[in-house]
Amino acid sequence: MFGPGIGAGLAQFTLQTPMLVACGIAGMGFVVAALKFKEPEKVKKTNKRMIADSKNKKGGGKLGNDDDDNYDADDAQELGQHGGDAGVEKAKPEYQAPILCMFFISFCFALAFSGYLYFSGLLLFDLFGWESLEFGFVAMGASIWMVIHQTSTFVAFQKKFGKHASLMLGACFMGLGLFAMSAWGGDVRSFTGVPLVVLSVGTLAFGVAFVQPSITCKRRRRRRKKKKKKN
Repeated sequence: MFGPGIGAGLAQFTLQTPMLVACGIAGMGFVVAALKFKEPEKVKKTNKRMIADSKNKKGGGKLGNDDDDNYDADDAQELGQHGGDAGVEKAKPEYQAPILCMFFISFCFALAFSGYLYFSGLLLFDLFGWESLEFGFVAMGASIWMVIHQTSTFVAFQKKFGKHASLMLGACFMGLGLFAMSAWGGDVRSFTGVPLVVLSVGTLAFGVAFVQPSITCKRRRRRRKKKKKKN
């Protein structure tokens, strides 16, 4: 949430400083993960059983209790060839259309949000001469505004109207925010300057606060339905 503001401050030294600091933080995370975290035994056993089940389907025999003990380095290649989903059935035809639709919605959301994230800074620099410091605080303000609505407005709205309505409302606000950004320009102190920047970015952030968790909730609900069908 405060990352854009911190990055903007670090960029006042050099533009490479935020990248170097982020690299150091990522490196520390790698070291901690490598030293402190172990692969859960449950995951290892699940992977072994997936491979054994895949072999069983090919051979037509029954899955034995000793198959876990026969796991070796050669089986890892087979698991990789199955994309980590050996023995898992493909999605049923009635689920394929909703799944593809959800992937398309996710792609549209990512494309729209990336358009703001990557090019709004260039637009602000071209129109108002704003550099990394100003853009960092604009992005930080959007992040804070988004978190506020995700933890309050979205929760109340989706409980009353549902996830579909939340997704549609968020998409509308994202579109309005992006459309308003195209009107930026003129004097910074005019309406199309700072006031419109704040209004449009806030509108976009409000939309993202609704779209992002709605897509996540829909994916999780789809997975739960699949598990219930199998059981």
